[in-house]
Amino acid sequence: MSALVLAAEQGVGVALVPSRLSADRFAKGGLVKLFSEELTTNESYVLLHRPQDGEREDLQELTRWILSECRAG
Repeated sequence: MSALVLAAEQGVGVALVPSRLSADRFAKGGLVKLFSEELTTNESYVLLHRPQDGEREDLQELTRWILSECRAG
């Protein structure tokens, strides 16, 4: 997803991206919505990590942040 967004920001083409996760890029002008309508899907995502990284505080904080951002909408 990151490479797709970066390519769109650099003018390579257009990208279909989650609006909630790209809100900052829209606000800063790095990306512009082509349409006012938003696509509603039944897609879901999982956050994965290696078993040995489960206790890492930085990953736990990242997980909390991602969950809070996704619930904000």
